[in-house]
Amino acid sequence: MKKINIILFALGLIMLGSSCSDDFDDLNVPSDATTSVEPKFFFSPLVQAVFDNYQRNVNLYPDLYSQYWANTVSGFGSPRYEYVDGWIGNQWSEHYTKDLRRANSIQDLFGEDPSYVDAIAIKEIWMCYWWSRITDTYGDVPYFDASSGEAVPYNNQKDIYYDLFARLNTAINAITGNADQYTYNDGYDLIYDGDAMQWQKFGNSLRLRLAMRISNVDPTKAQSEAQAAVSGPGGLLASNDDVARVGMWSQGWYDYLHQMAWNWNNIRMSKTMSDNLYNQSTAGEDPRTPRWFAYQVEGKPTSKEDAGFDRYYGIENGYNLVPSDADENFATINLEGGYIDFVGNGTDDKMYCPVMFYSEVLFLQAEAAMRGWIAGDANALYLEGVQASMDYVGVDPTAAADYIAGLPAYQVQMKPH
Repeated sequence: MKKINIILFALGLIMLGSSCSDDFDDLNVPSDATTSVEPKFFFSPLVQAVFDNYQRNVNLYPDLYSQYWANTVSGFGSPRYEYVDGWIGNQWSEHYTKDLRRANSIQDLFGEDPSYVDAIAIKEIWMCYWWSRITDTYGDVPYFDASSGEAVPYNNQKDIYYDLFARLNTAINAITGNADQYTYNDGYDLIYDGDAMQWQKFGNSLRLRLAMRISNVDPTKAQSEAQAAVSGPGGLLASNDDVARVGMWSQGWYDYLHQMAWNWNNIRMSKTMSDNLYNQSTAGEDPRTPRWFAYQVEGKPTSKEDAGFDRYYGIENGYNLVPSDADENFATINLEGGYIDFVGNGTDDKMYCPVMFYSEVLFLQAEAAMRGWIAGDANALYLEGVQASMDYVGVDPTAAADYIAGLPAYQVQMKPH
C-alpha cells in the first residue's frame, strides 16, 4: 500500500510540473508589465538628443570654431582649437551607445511590418541627420555595421556621404502618408508631430544640405544629389511653418544656450558675428541684432542704448586670458527680445533648438542655382532667404526691406577642381 501511495504521489508531482510548465512564462510575467515597446518611445529621445550635453557637444566646439560665440573662461582650451576628449568625445559615445541602439531597436522590431513603413522612413531620415553630424565632427568614423557588436573598421567620409544619400533617397521615396500608417504623434515627434509629409520635405532639404557641403570636393555627385533633392517627392521646406526645430519643455532643465550665455556667463557674442551684423548692408545694423542680442545689466537683458553702447559688441575668439570685463562689455543672447527660439511659445516650450531653417534651404538653392545646377535666379533666392530669416526672427517689415535693399548682389566663391 505504501508503494502504491508513493507511486501515485510521484505521478501527481509529474502532472503538476507538466501543467505548470505549460504556462510558466505567463505566470512569471506581472500583469501590468510592458511586453512590447512602441517605436515612439525610442524615437522621442532620439529627437531630444539635440540637447544632449549641448555645451560640450556643440557650444565648446562647433559654436566657437565657427565663431558664432566667443569664450569668456580663460581655462577653457577648445576656443584655442585644443581637443579635449572629455568634452567633444561625449557626442561620440552618446551616438554609438544610445542613439544608434534606439534607432536599431525601431528597425529590428518594426522594419518588416507594412504598417510601419512611414515610421521606419522617418527614423532613417533622422538618423541620416545624426550621421551627418557625427562624420562632419570627426571625419572618418565606424559606420558600416557599426551596430553589429563586432569590431569594425573606420570608413571613409566620402563612402559615408554616398551611403547617406542612398538612404535618404530610399526613405524619402518610401513615405506614403497613408492614414493606416503608424505615426509618432501625441507629442512623441517633437518636430512635426508625426506628419510624414513634413518629414519628406525635411528629408529632401537635408539631402540638398549634404549635396552642397560636398560641392567643392565632389561637384559631379553634388550636382546630381542637389537636382534629386529639389525634384524629390514632396519638395523642400517651403515656408517658415516648415522649420525643423526641437522644443524644450518649459518645466525641464536643459544644458543649452541660455545656460552658457546667461546663467553661467561662459560665452558672449563673437567679434566675427558682431562685424557681420554691421558690415553687410548699406543700411547699417542688421535689424535682427536687437532681437537676438542684449547686454546683461544688473541681471536683466538690456538694449545697447540703455546699456550705454553704440552697437552690440562681440569679443574676439582665441584669447588665452579672457578680459576681465567680458561679461559686462559684450553682448549675450536676449532672453526677452521676442525671438522665438530664445523665448519659446509662452506655454509648454521654453526655447527651441533649430535643426533646419527655411532660410537655409533658400540659401542652398541660391548656391545651386549660381552653379547652374538647378533652375532659378540665384540672387532672388538669396534675397528670399534673407527675407525668410527676417520674418522668422520677427523683424519689422520696413526695417527688413531697408536692410535687404542695401545688400550687395549675391556671389559664391567656387574653388578650382
